Amino acid sequence: MSTLAPSTTELTARLDRDAPAVEVRDLRKTFRRRDRKASRFARKRPWPALADITFTIAESDLKQAVPLVRHAAETVGAKDVKASGGLAKLSIVGTGMLGTPGVAGRMFRTLAEGGINIEGISTSEIRITCLVSNAQAEAGVRALHTAFELDSLITRGKR
Repeated sequence: MSTLAPSTTELTARLDRDAPAVEVRDLRKTFRRRDRKASRFARKRPWPALADITFTIAESDLKQAVPLVRHAAETVGAKDVKASGGLAKLSIVGTGMLGTPGVAGRMFRTLAEGGINIEGISTSEIRITCLVSNAQAEAGVRALHTAFELDSLITRGKR
């Protein structure tokens, strides 16, 4: 199965040091305490002395989220918070991925062959999510449906 969540914004809080997992947890708790939905929390190290705490929200929540994120980010010592909008979350989901090697590679190759740039990646045992531009999201869905033969499953289900 594939899913699409258009109109997504990625928020990033940049620290001038590595961020312990407890700080990522605290930032997430502060944000969720205000009834805001966020996903794809990740900790990246773009440079040895820096750390980014990054997550996604719906663009419709951006205006209310930025002050909350800035406040929460200050509590963990973040120097900057930036928002990157115009994104969509494109996912493939299914328990069939468990124990099936090459699923992620197939997804990434399919998107690359379609000229679809991946802005971010998040994985779990049964889900792989890529952040792509909203403008490329529908093409990404179509390419993944073809690559994973989901179109034939949909057609068979309608008979």
